[in-house]
Amino acid sequence: MSKVTHNDQLFNSFSFPNSSPKEIKLPEEISEQKFVAETFRILERAVEQSVDGIAVANINGIIRFCNQAWADMHGYCVSEVIGKNLSIFHTEEQLANEVIPFNELVKKRGYHKGEVGHVRKNGNVFETWMMTTMLKDEKGIPLGIIGTARDITGQKKLQEALTRSEQQYRNTIDSMADAIHVVDKDLRFVVFNPVFSNWNKQLGLETDAIGKSLFEVFPFLPDKVREEYETVFMTGKNLQTEEVTEFTDKEIITETRKIPIFEGDKVIQVVTVIRDITQRKKTEQDLRFLSEISRNMSEGVSLVSLSDGSILYTNSKFDEMFGYGRGELVGKHVSILNASSEKSSQDLVKEIFEALDSNGVWKGEICNTKKDGTNFWGFASVSVFEHPKYGKVAVSVHTDITDRKVKRQELEASEQKYRFLFERSPVFAIVIDKD
Repeated sequence: MSKVTHNDQLFNSFSFPNSSPKEIKLPEEISEQKFVAETFRILERAVEQSVDGIAVANINGIIRFCNQAWADMHGYCVSEVIGKNLSIFHTEEQLANEVIPFNELVKKRGYHKGEVGHVRKNGNVFETWMMTTMLKDEKGIPLGIIGTARDITGQKKLQEALTRSEQQYRNTIDSMADAIHVVDKDLRFVVFNPVFSNWNKQLGLETDAIGKSLFEVFPFLPDKVREEYETVFMTGKNLQTEEVTEFTDKEIITETRKIPIFEGDKVIQVVTVIRDITQRKKTEQDLRFLSEISRNMSEGVSLVSLSDGSILYTNSKFDEMFGYGRGELVGKHVSILNASSEKSSQDLVKEIFEALDSNGVWKGEICNTKKDGTNFWGFASVSVFEHPKYGKVAVSVHTDITDRKVKRQELEASEQKYRFLFERSPVFAIVIDKD
């Protein structure tokens, strides 16, 4: 049995049931020279208009003509190509999986176009976009084929890069905790992420939003939203807003950023990032309320970091109590507030911190010192809590007890004096209460 060659495979792909290449007789009125001349006349027009590779082969697949672009594309000189079989431009795998099926469609339809793999003289494979047409005589008998090929290697790489970029873009959008959607110039949805879809589902709104307009999905939006999008499309600048939306049983506060997407210097789409800040706003309101209470308390309040002893916050009463300006104590070590006594300031701070670490609370009297060096007595109630930003902090409430401390000391001195006199008196005496 004879071996089927590479060329035979390509030749067989153009075999016709009623016509064998060995039996084809060109009509008497069309000579081989006339066929070649006619082919060249057609090609001359094509070559003038295109930089694509162009080749003409007879029914046996033997190349009769190719332009310089075809030869260059495959790494040959034109003279090297003429007379060779088309199979030199394909690997065995390409021939079996792409070329032969492609040629079957050419045979069936008279032409076909699509992607076909080619191989260069140096063995490098590349992708082309091909269009092949069957050449026939007046009786419809196939004479040969004419094919154009465009190297789409760069285009394929760009497409692959674009696909990767779009996938990364999609993955990024899908992984974000904010609700995100993209609208075109008609304000119709083209992309949205799962968070956006879940929001709509929870609120009983449209979840299949692609192709629908913004105001179809959110009919309750005010006209100012349309104006905001028009502004972004017109100016090409980001726009950030806050909206309060009321539903039947709840109020939602959102922070919305509208970001333009450009094609050249023209805005073609807008990405909208919606963040639910309802809880944040409530927390801010609660903090303002607590801050207002703190500012108006008669006691001094401070926050101290347990990691390094630095003062993180003081209210106005605390500043006033220690003789400092507003915010002047923030960042300083808490030990500067303690007066020298039988214990050093650092030792006292260490004692308090150890108690806080062990029990979570500490209460007691402290001899404090003001900015000008004046000492005064205070009573401090200190507890620990976990701050979301600063970690473990000590919150302390200070009361100035100097007057009370002085009066108590005076009372103790008075009692001591009268007890001394009483105990040394020659007169017997006792003191009883009402009972």
